[in-house]
Amino acid sequence: MLGGMALLALFPVRATAQSVPAGSPRPGDPVPQQPGTGGAYPGGAYPGGAYPGGAYPGGAYPGGAYPGGAYPGGAYPGGAYPGGAYPGGAYPGGRPSGPPGTGPVGPIPPGTLPQEPAYPGGAAPYPGYPVGESPVPRVQPEPAAALPAGGDDVAGGVPAGPEEPGGDGGARPLAAPRPAQAVVADPDDGDAGGLFGSGWEIPPIRMGGNLGYTTQRGFMDSASGFNHALFGNISASSFIIAPGVATVTGRLGITQNRTEISAPDQPLGAASVGSGTGAATTVLGGGELNLLGATRFPSRFYYDRSDSRTSGYLVANQYTLTQYGARQAYASRDGETNAAFDLSRNVAAFANGDTSWSSNLNGSLVNRWGPVRNSWALTSYTSGSDSTRLLAGEAAQLNYTSNHFVDLGENANLGSTVQYSQNKFESFASANQPARLTRSNSWSVNTFGSWLPEFEDLDDLPLSLNASVRAFGFNVESGGAASDVTGLSATLGANYRFNQNATAFGSVQAAAANSGASGNSMLSNYSVGAVYTGDPLSFGNYSYNWSANGNANWSVVDSGSQSGSGNAAFYSAALSHQLGRNWVLDRGDNLYASINQSLTVLEDNVFGVTSTLNNGLSASYGMTGAGGLSLGLFGSAYYNITTGAFPLNYTSVNLGANGGGQLSQHSSFNVNMTMTYVDQEVPATTSFFAGAGGGQTNVTTTGSGSKQTTIVGNASYNNSRFLMSGVRYNSIFTIDTRLIDSRLQGQLAVNQSPVRWQWGNYWYYRLGKLDFTLNASLAEVGGAKNALLYFSVTRSFGNW
Repeated sequence: MLGGMALLALFPVRATAQSVPAGSPRPGDPVPQQPGTGGAYPGGAYPGGAYPGGAYPGGAYPGGAYPGGAYPGGAYPGGAYPGGAYPGGAYPGGRPSGPPGTGPVGPIPPGTLPQEPAYPGGAAPYPGYPVGESPVPRVQPEPAAALPAGGDDVAGGVPAGPEEPGGDGGARPLAAPRPAQAVVADPDDGDAGGLFGSGWEIPPIRMGGNLGYTTQRGFMDSASGFNHALFGNISASSFIIAPGVATVTGRLGITQNRTEISAPDQPLGAASVGSGTGAATTVLGGGELNLLGATRFPSRFYYDRSDSRTSGYLVANQYTLTQYGARQAYASRDGETNAAFDLSRNVAAFANGDTSWSSNLNGSLVNRWGPVRNSWALTSYTSGSDSTRLLAGEAAQLNYTSNHFVDLGENANLGSTVQYSQNKFESFASANQPARLTRSNSWSVNTFGSWLPEFEDLDDLPLSLNASVRAFGFNVESGGAASDVTGLSATLGANYRFNQNATAFGSVQAAAANSGASGNSMLSNYSVGAVYTGDPLSFGNYSYNWSANGNANWSVVDSGSQSGSGNAAFYSAALSHQLGRNWVLDRGDNLYASINQSLTVLEDNVFGVTSTLNNGLSASYGMTGAGGLSLGLFGSAYYNITTGAFPLNYTSVNLGANGGGQLSQHSSFNVNMTMTYVDQEVPATTSFFAGAGGGQTNVTTTGSGSKQTTIVGNASYNNSRFLMSGVRYNSIFTIDTRLIDSRLQGQLAVNQSPVRWQWGNYWYYRLGKLDFTLNASLAEVGGAKNALLYFSVTRSFGNW
């Protein structure tokens, strides 16, 4: 593969290097006319017999040659510019000139000649070289011809002009150029230069790789595994024509694995694991091609294959992951349009025979047409899993969203949103369940706008009006049953702010829907409400805040011949208040605590009155130290009591910590952890609901309850000089007790049994070109305790 990459890189990069005498005018100096020279520049060569400084600026063209390696034909056409001068007798672009055969008139325009340290075509620097440096040796300028300080130029007999700032210390002629001087070819390049005298060369290749050995010991309850691996990788990168035009990288590796498993036959999920040994040889590698990376339309193509057995991370099942894809981006010159397109394919082959795969498509476009701002986004993925331990099946999803927004002046705006979503999940038949197919589609088109009437004080607009119209539809098909709904709704709302404390609002909504066999239904809804927030009260270090709000809703539902028609009235009122206290402690530490309470009362003509009393307590502590060190602790507790048709006792407690910073010159830490405890209890009750025709319905519920504790977060510690110089140490702890499995949502490289928590300890050390890695990790995977001890040593070579 690397040989093929090198053949692809056979593009012209350097022409026959030529050296010319020095000592002539610099860019920007007036260039005299000398008619009748013919066949070359005035005087038979560049003005003054050579380019400023005796050669191209900096001693040569950037990169040591013309862009692309040479002028057409390996030199100037016909040995000089066409017609003995610039095309048309002038600089490109039709710059004025004298009679045929002469040079341009006037000074060389700024920017006409390439200036260091830019590269040919304005491309980005060569990979691996500092800005302004090139992997191609440059032609060194010949020593500048000596000019007497002041007086006449002996060679040309022309009085010397004044010294130009930044000159060579002597005066330079401002009149006739020096006599023509021969151009000498570089003897190292032959007649045409390049590879076999063709003018073509292999561009510089950056190459390197590593050889290594890894060993890891894993434990899972009573089972254990031992894995050895020898691996080698070689990587290379180069460019085609120029770094800004195309760059290419490649990687090729081989891994030889031997695995030993020691475990009694026991079920792990739906699979059985027994003792045994196995060996495998895996070819790894990949490559990447970037085209036009320094332009407004860069492209990227990639392929990669990796093996988790050499990664040093604890996984429940070893896998080989293959990924490939392409990306194309575009940006307009004025910056008003930006677009991107991504396509990728991922396949994970697990050691126990399971496979997972996904195909992903993402596209986006953002632009502006006059006053209208637009954005489009399309995402699509299909994924599947053939698992012996988890639910096997295929899933597909397609999402499309577009947004459009326009300002119609200082007081009005208009916008719209279009959405479409398609989902499919198909589970494969197994011993535990039959195959099942579920499909769903939904779409909506929403147009909305707002208007602020004119007021004398534009900074205080108390009234705002808003309106929207929405069309929607969705259908679901599962297990042979299907439902389909389409509808149209319109809403008109208003907000009026009396002062900084009081605001009133109201809205009117009408909607119509068709649900297939159920027929048509109509809904009209009317809502009014108000919010009042009191002025904050402060006394000493205490602060007190309170607010109140009320809302009333009336709905009329007409379901035709179907049941469910009728009127509904809904009223609510709420009152809340909060008392807080802040303490500033020594060293600037801060402690804040507050207590809050709220009462909400709901009443409707179906369920009667429901009331909820919420009591809350919260506190936070923050400390700061030297070097930006910070640590925060926070906690809150809530107890809610709900009475009425749906009684509920709800208790929640939240505790957490966050912070980070430098502990010393070489060590730092970071923590972000939250624990939540929830206790819900539903008392046994008998409720009375108003029935049709004024009747009454009695509903009796039995008591129930649930308790759950979840912890989510991470903590890390880093030390760049652990116990001895050169040893780096990282300790990372992650926890998420919410059992989540995302393999069928496109995330392939995850454990088949979700990791609830993991604590990893990593040591790194380099001795010459030898790299040592040690990892000791503990984890809980799917309820089973896991441990991993991993060691690797690698030897790097090359300049990769």
